[in-house]
Amino acid sequence: MVPDDIKSVDRPKNTVVVDTGSSGGRRYAVRERAGYKMTAGNNPGPRNGKIIGYICSGRFIPKSEFINDVSKNTSERLQYGAAAFVHATCADIYSDLLECFTVEDANRIFTIASLRVTNPGIACNRYASKARMSFISKLYPCIGLSKNSITQLLENLGKAPTRLKDFYALRLNNVAESSNLMIDGVLKQDTGDNTLSMPSAKTHLKGHKEISVIYAYDHDMAEVICAKAYQGNMLDAKAFRDFILDNKIERGTIVCDKGFNVSKISDLLEQYPDLHYIAPIKRNDKRIFEHNMLACDSTAILNNGHMVMYKKLKLADGTFMYTVRDVTRGEAEKHAILHRINDDTASLDGDKFLESMWIHGTITFLSDRDLDPLDVLEYYSNRWLLEIVFDHYKNTLDLDITRVQSKQAVIGNEFINFIATLMLCKIITPIKKLEKDGELTRLSIRTRLEDLRDIDRNVDAPFRGHIDDGCWNVPARDSAFELLVKLGLADASQSYLESISSKRRRSPKSKTRAADKPDDYGCNETGTELKPLKRGPGRPKGSKNKKTLLQEASFVGPMPKKRGRGRPAGSRNRKLVEFEAAFVGPMPKKRGRGRPAGSRNRKLVEFEASFVGPMPAKRKPGRPAGSKNKKTTTSLESSLPVSKIWPWAKYSRKHTREFHAAFVGPMPAKRRPGRPPGSKTTRVYV
Repeated sequence: MVPDDIKSVDRPKNTVVVDTGSSGGRRYAVRERAGYKMTAGNNPGPRNGKIIGYICSGRFIPKSEFINDVSKNTSERLQYGAAAFVHATCADIYSDLLECFTVEDANRIFTIASLRVTNPGIACNRYASKARMSFISKLYPCIGLSKNSITQLLENLGKAPTRLKDFYALRLNNVAESSNLMIDGVLKQDTGDNTLSMPSAKTHLKGHKEISVIYAYDHDMAEVICAKAYQGNMLDAKAFRDFILDNKIERGTIVCDKGFNVSKISDLLEQYPDLHYIAPIKRNDKRIFEHNMLACDSTAILNNGHMVMYKKLKLADGTFMYTVRDVTRGEAEKHAILHRINDDTASLDGDKFLESMWIHGTITFLSDRDLDPLDVLEYYSNRWLLEIVFDHYKNTLDLDITRVQSKQAVIGNEFINFIATLMLCKIITPIKKLEKDGELTRLSIRTRLEDLRDIDRNVDAPFRGHIDDGCWNVPARDSAFELLVKLGLADASQSYLESISSKRRRSPKSKTRAADKPDDYGCNETGTELKPLKRGPGRPKGSKNKKTLLQEASFVGPMPKKRGRGRPAGSRNRKLVEFEAAFVGPMPKKRGRGRPAGSRNRKLVEFEASFVGPMPAKRKPGRPAGSKNKKTTTSLESSLPVSKIWPWAKYSRKHTREFHAAFVGPMPAKRRPGRPPGSKTTRVYV
């Protein structure tokens, strides 16, 4: 029943108040009349229509004025910067995914990989919430980002490796014959229990099992091309052939390390005429001494100032051998050997050391291409770029642990890790270009991604907009908007560009990370003068200022050595000098550290002053003779009477004498160690 006071509230005509039974503010609904209906007695009666409002707090509120619940609200702003950057640079990756997977699976794979890039170290149960907070959910809508759904997706990806190879084949189509492919592997911790996670020779040292992941990197495109996971105890030479054959690498120049033996793929090199190689060989290889490759016949100076000697030779089978000796590196190797001998206190074999001097600083290559030896050295030094990729793989993306169980899940997980690494390679390229041109200061990639994640944009606004259109939040750091504009993800006025340019000129330059500095093996031709390196900030080490030069010029005799830091030993400060001058009589000797022997602290002096009678003598260290500890008092005196205690129990002498005096009758003999003869164990009674 509707109360009369509710019915009496002013409301539109031809309406009726209905009690909905709700306990909230919408209990009494106002419904309009929608005509009439025939009742059971064939009599016409009114028919209620839709709800047009509610009576709440003694007044009529139209339904149009009611606001939706807060629980039904959706985000009005989403993270824009990182999602827009990935969307702008990784469009070709998404196109290749659409050719190998359905739209739903492609969106899920691309979303998971994007979140691993923009939110490094993301947990498996955070993908759905992170996606809802980012424009990724608007650009690539998908469902199934819960923990269980992602786990099932990884399993399904690992069950169909052919689909993964099809994706790698699309990336390999972009490799040209002249491209240099760096191939190397990395070990990562595996938390699962599968056939890939096998114990190796170093498992007992590291304390965990590992898998091996081999990557191929294109130097010209500056991105990874393909990848595959292998057992952690498998040698690189054994996995090398399978990696080339399984991924169908048919063109390009393979540049690998000594662990990847080219002889394992000799038949594949004959089968694929567009596939070439540049591989170093061991220093003790007999071919080096047979062809006298250590006798270099040419010299050059590298950009880093190192003097090198080199030699090139064409073999009878049409291949080429190249030997390059870096004189500076050779001297460093000699010093390292001598230091190691001194540290180990081992003897020096002069004849053996003299023979090894000829190979110090040398590296010999074997290739089927006719190249300049300095170009071969530069190609080989560019392998460091793949090491930088592995550094980003483990540290920037935080992918150093598998965090999955089965073999199929490991394969599927590494496929998404490969796409995340490929995305990172693509977003690093424009940032490094801006830093090289001086448009941006040098910062880590994680810092750049954090700056981009701080930028939010209204959902109902155009995806790309002006920096002053009022649809952005204000990030905490000024570098966030600057990076957004420099990357071309937002438009800005000329005045804004000039303002951020002036700020950048005033800001100090940051130092380059050591991981971003590959060995500079760029070479100059023989006889070319090198440009002097730019001196760093501050005065050079060992230089002298004007005052020092004038003192040395006017000083007679040898110049005294420069005093080290701090006050000289035995010197006295001004306060001590003034005290000695005012002191009458001989100066007392300086007291040593700590309180003098026999001295008493303030607490002891106050105790002696308040003590009545003669002071007791000080007790010697240790427990007084005849005293009992807490354990003896509790167990022997409190628990049992003396007459019931076994005579062979371990007491003090005083306690033993008291026991003997109180004992009635002859003392029993002391029992030997062990159970008494004739005694029974607990098992006998049971």
